[in-house]
Amino acid sequence: MITGHVSFCGLDIRVHPGVFVPRWRSELLTFRALARLSETGVAIDLCTGTGAIAKVSSVKRPWAHVVASDSDARARSLRG
Repeated sequence: MITGHVSFCGLDIRVHPGVFVPRWRSELLTFRALARLSETGVAIDLCTGTGAIAKVSSVKRPWAHVVASDSDARARSLRG
């Protein structure tokens, strides 16, 4: 089990026990999504886990509206 921090798309992502760690394969998905997300677009990251994709999207497209959602309270506690 990985807890603490992990690197994802060059960013430091917090990881709590029981929350899925972002996988390197998801970095490819993230870059493809960013290619489609306009500077002021909207992105929704469902079942976000650590929020890694949403965090990268927010950093790379700071004027876009990015929403992350997860039903697991442990995952939701990572943000804020």
